[in-house]
Amino acid sequence: MIKKEKKFFYLFTIIIINLIIKIIFLSNINIDILNFSDQTKYIRISQHLFDNGFFEPNNTFKHRTPFYPYFLYFLRNIFDNLYFIVIIQNLFNSLSILITYNLAKLVYKKNAILITLIFSLNLNIVLHTNLILTESIFIPFFIIFLYFSIKFFKKERLKDLILASIILGICTLIRPQTYYFPSVIFLMIFIFLNKSLFEKFKFFIIFFVIFKCFTFAWETRNYIVHDKFFFETSKKTNLIGYYLPHFDQYQYGLSLDEAKKRRNNKWKTYLKKNNLEKENFVRIDSIAVKYSINEILSYNLSSIFKAMIYGITKNIFTPTFLDMTYWFNWEKTSFSATKGKSFLEQSKNFLLENKENNFFIFFIVTFCVLLVSRMLEFYGFLSYFKKDVMLSIYFLLIISYFLILIGPIGHAKYRIPFEFIFSVYLSITIKKILIFGERFFKK
Repeated sequence: MIKKEKKFFYLFTIIIINLIIKIIFLSNINIDILNFSDQTKYIRISQHLFDNGFFEPNNTFKHRTPFYPYFLYFLRNIFDNLYFIVIIQNLFNSLSILITYNLAKLVYKKNAILITLIFSLNLNIVLHTNLILTESIFIPFFIIFLYFSIKFFKKERLKDLILASIILGICTLIRPQTYYFPSVIFLMIFIFLNKSLFEKFKFFIIFFVIFKCFTFAWETRNYIVHDKFFFETSKKTNLIGYYLPHFDQYQYGLSLDEAKKRRNNKWKTYLKKNNLEKENFVRIDSIAVKYSINEILSYNLSSIFKAMIYGITKNIFTPTFLDMTYWFNWEKTSFSATKGKSFLEQSKNFLLENKENNFFIFFIVTFCVLLVSRMLEFYGFLSYFKKDVMLSIYFLLIISYFLILIGPIGHAKYRIPFEFIFSVYLSITIKKILIFGERFFKK
């Protein structure tokens, strides 16, 4: 009973600490921050729902998945205030700490409280719960998905698989990045499930059909509205605006800003030359995919390799502080506008340009802290691999999936789906250090 009371006290304390940190963030957010960048698009879509309803065609909704705009629409029906939305997001995420604790117990019971504490202090997550972005509600739903999927792999119960597929479907309606995630579940089922081949197929088909019901519902809505089956049409924006320029940077020895301008001009020339400028947005999205594949096939392998490696490096090692400076408009130069024919040269020039700013000191400190953290996490990964091979491989597949999907872009926010995994690894090393310290001082 005492142990249960202690656990309740610890969890309550973690939630309070988490809320205090979020209140500090919230108190420094003004209305200009909440009306900045992608946030304005989600606010505009929710406004569009107020004015026109679910099935009315528009040029914004087609690029986005529906769950988060409807979440905003629902909250704005209650009280139409952006701060109110952020407060609800914070409360939702703080309460999801209870789910995080239960997930942590499944993964590493002895460290459950420590894992939950580390995860609740993660500034990458705290920052994005204070913004009008899909990450704010994707985080708790993905944690719930991890809970049920891991429970299924451990106990092999159909109900856990069904719940996992439902939650992953919701995650995909929030952020389309999980659209291809069933491939990870497929590998896990066929590698680790202690069942016959027929049973494995049966489990995966059940999972996939339920998951597909969610994506197909949105695709059907788009067919009704636009007379075309599609899930979302952001491929052209992502491929032409981000992916190809990052590859171009290494292929042609350009700065990222120059690469973006060059690629945009080449794309426009391509459309004009092939009389494709007046094609509808679905067709343009499809053309962009084929165009991008042909462009990537023309690159040197070394250019692709460099872009991917540096993208993965940026994803893992970019301090959250860098995101915070973007949102809170700290005085610094733009990284993408910084000259440099490679990521390393660009990084060097970026730091030199900002060395006189306070930003420079904060960046160096936060980067060093992150670097030490990653080293501790790597040791934790090696230790955990010996303890649980199945979950270690599952975690590796999750990390690999998102890193490959994001590819050369690299950004602190794109590692949000696997921040929990890093928390697990960090907790293992911290616990070992604490045990070692306790034994050392006892001597």
